[in-house]
Amino acid sequence: VTILGVAFWDMQSKRVNNSQEITDSGELRVIGSLPLLHTRRAAGLLPVSEITKRRIELGLSRSIDSIRTSILFAKSNKPYETIMITSALAQEGKTTVASQLAASFARTGKRTLLIDADVRNPQQHVVLGMPFQKGLCDLLRSEGTTDELVQPTPAENLWLLSAGNRDANTDQMLGTALSPIIDELKTKFDLIVIDTGPVLTCADAMLVGQLVDTTLLSIMRDVSRSPKVADACERLRSVGVQISGGVMNGDVMNIRASDLELESHVSDDPQLEQQPVA
Repeated sequence: VTILGVAFWDMQSKRVNNSQEITDSGELRVIGSLPLLHTRRAAGLLPVSEITKRRIELGLSRSIDSIRTSILFAKSNKPYETIMITSALAQEGKTTVASQLAASFARTGKRTLLIDADVRNPQQHVVLGMPFQKGLCDLLRSEGTTDELVQPTPAENLWLLSAGNRDANTDQMLGTALSPIIDELKTKFDLIVIDTGPVLTCADAMLVGQLVDTTLLSIMRDVSRSPKVADACERLRSVGVQISGGVMNGDVMNIRASDLELESHVSDDPQLEQQPVA
């Protein structure tokens, strides 16, 4: 019994070390990866040299633009208008994926809206350097309109609908009042990226996932556990949520000096100065 117990615990605690492990499991295809970030350095808590900052920018830009291209040219009946980003558990990088993906779409000229639907742990206003204000929860309660609550961000072509002020009824309203809001917002924006709570800790992702065109699952290298990722996929698919694939966070990426020399300018993307891991 002890041996079986230890074996079961080892299986449950198995950490994902690389994207191939996820692909081999057959649960999910990995459509891209983001480079390993030192969170204290990326958040401005540690000094960053200009060359290091340019390496981070170039690595992030290449990685997220590759993921964006995979989504844009996915084989589907119609182009995606709404994309949900979630993860199995907390601290697996979904906030970073959502914000960077939204910024990537905005750079192509698309009017892009980022919705922070992680109402229990909202972080997108922090990522974008914006004050906490009314947002999605208030909109669900009809305490404002989309024109009043959707705010422009420092990035061109990117807007934010923050999480807003959650109350006891918010969780239920995600399943009943969100659909018409999404329909209205789709008439005002070319693309909507929605950051939701983790799949295995709340029902929010399963509710929101039924209203979007596709979903990406964020996976954190050496943090995410394979059985938990599989459980998250199973839960989403059991309620009809379409999953396009996974994004691996924390991959080691080498940027050649020649690549940096080709970069004649430093990006002014405000998200590069604050990279929280959600």
